[in-house]
Amino acid sequence: MYSCQFSAAKLSAGMATKRHYADSYRPLPGFLRSLREDAVFTQRALAECLSKPQIEAANRHVDVTESVAWAKACGIELMSALRRLLERL
Repeated sequence: MYSCQFSAAKLSAGMATKRHYADSYRPLPGFLRSLREDAVFTQRALAECLSKPQIEAANRHVDVTESVAWAKACGIELMSALRRLLERL
């Protein structure tokens, strides 16, 4: 049995819950929301601008490229946005 098959079989016996995101990810959706609100966007308007679904509910992972696009759409330079995020961590 391959190791990944063994792991899946082992987990299915106890059905351990899988964490969707690391604890370090948790501040990001709120931070992105604050960027959007500062830019006076609704969730729907920003989602349409980015051609992405609404993501502030944290039900999907936001990658680096989406974060860059989000900051640009909100009219903030990436480095300024990162500094603001680091202040929250």
